[in-house]
Amino acid sequence: MLSAKLSDNKYFCGDKPCSLDALIFGYLAPLLKTPLPNDRLQLHLSATPNLVRFVESILSIYMPLNDKILREQKISKPIWQKRKENARRLMEEGRVEKEMRRNEKEQSRPDSTLHRTLFFGIACLTTTILFALHTGIIVVEKVQIKEKKEVIGGGSEEKDK
Repeated sequence: MLSAKLSDNKYFCGDKPCSLDALIFGYLAPLLKTPLPNDRLQLHLSATPNLVRFVESILSIYMPLNDKILREQKISKPIWQKRKENARRLMEEGRVEKEMRRNEKEQSRPDSTLHRTLFFGIACLTTTILFALHTGIIVVEKVQIKEKKEVIGGGSEEKDK
């Protein structure tokens, strides 16, 4: 979208830079110039030549580099590339470790879904029964049972308990 807005112009709002150009440069220059562990965004930005030209133009006009700095950059570039590769490798190792931990957790608790399902079913059944009791759908009555006791005199006698 920025690339389409800039098109073939030198700046976004005319022939002179404005605060919008400074803001966009502030976002794009670090993305384009600093080494990142994941370079997808840099590759996407590099695919838009007019934005790269925009950043390079502002850098060359307002932040020119002298020969000493250019030599230092050439010397330090392999070091930064090595750091970038190390960071990328560490990031990949971290992903592998996280995936291994996740697999171990899944293997250590294989019945967790069964437990959850059973707990949910029991909880539903309990709340349904309590609701039915509370609203009077199910009524529990006390029933007295009469026992027969034999009396030595030959007959039987009924007693209430």
